[in-house]
Amino acid sequence: MSDETLNLKVVTPSGLALEQQVSTVVLKGELGEFGILAGHVPLVSTVIPGLMTYEGPEGSGSLIIHGGMSEVRDNAVTVLTKAVESPGNVDVSEATGEAADIERRLENGSLTDEERRELTRRLMIARARAGL
Repeated sequence: MSDETLNLKVVTPSGLALEQQVSTVVLKGELGEFGILAGHVPLVSTVIPGLMTYEGPEGSGSLIIHGGMSEVRDNAVTVLTKAVESPGNVDVSEATGEAADIERRLENGSLTDEERRELTRRLMIARARAGL
């Protein structure tokens, strides 16, 4: 692990959810997971709902991100998201049931494109909450 760190900030509409020095950050983008280390080239990316993990001098951690945007610049990672959740505060059984319910609704086939997009977004969050 490098001695260099990144300043990680996670911001929601209600304010700063996390600010910590980290050595690595892993986020989920449209094309899959991507990792960020100190010295990373500048980058702006959408972030899809899912689990964000990070590791640093204070240990490792994770947050469930409800989608948004990320920016990497000057050894800083800023994630702007609608909401975050701590995986430790999730009722996994409830989240698993919610994911199964949404999957059934998506299989129905009688949805508008907007309804399908919203259900797909909610399914990603439910799966992250359930650890799936």
